[in-house]
Amino acid sequence: KLQSIMEENDSKLRISESIIKFASDEKEEIRKQKSHWEAKYERLHEKFEQATENLREAKRCTVHKDRLEEEIAKRSQVERDFVSFRQSAQEVELQERARSKELRKENAALKKNVKEQENVIKSLNRKLQFTKNEHKSVEMNI
Repeated sequence: KLQSIMEENDSKLRISESIIKFASDEKEEIRKQKSHWEAKYERLHEKFEQATENLREAKRCTVHKDRLEEEIAKRSQVERDFVSFRQSAQEVELQERARSKELRKENAALKKNVKEQENVIKSLNRKLQFTKNEHKSVEMNI
């Protein structure tokens, strides 16, 4: 019976470790997504800066009216894209925070479960030792 309990505890421990590994992998995936969005944000910001600089240059050089309108349209699109990507990056960050919070809760629950399993094992080991001692005592009496 002790063996089956220990096997069950080992199984639960392996499951807990698998869950922890899955949670860690999920966290890594979220981190990668965040990095991806941050890189997009940075590229878009550079494009925005470049478009702004192009607009300044166009105004300084008294370029043809169509050229100025084109640069203004590009800048407006880049600004809209910039805002859109910034919002997307913020959404990903919020998702990452929520997932991280969930993972911390799951991790805490798993740690608690592991601690409880360790306490059960300790208790069973004490009972086993007590039984061994009682057995020796009975043998000595015989």
